[in-house]
Amino acid sequence: MITTTLTDFRKEMKYYLDRITDEMETIITNRGKDKGVVLLSSDDYNEYLRLKEESTKLSAAELGLYKQRVS
Repeated sequence: MITTTLTDFRKEMKYYLDRITDEMETIITNRGKDKGVVLLSSDDYNEYLRLKEESTKLSAAELGLYKQRVS
């Protein structure tokens, strides 16, 4: 994971995008006080969405089991 300023990201955009796509690096860019942006490859993003969906399904299944036990 690399953290950079927005100014540096703009100047070196090709470098950072190459790091993301070629080396599966994640870039965090600050955009002011308490604000930031995370840049990651589409493969990493798709994996994040897949895991998030699995987690949601698992949570729903666990909730169903809990309700059965309480009833």
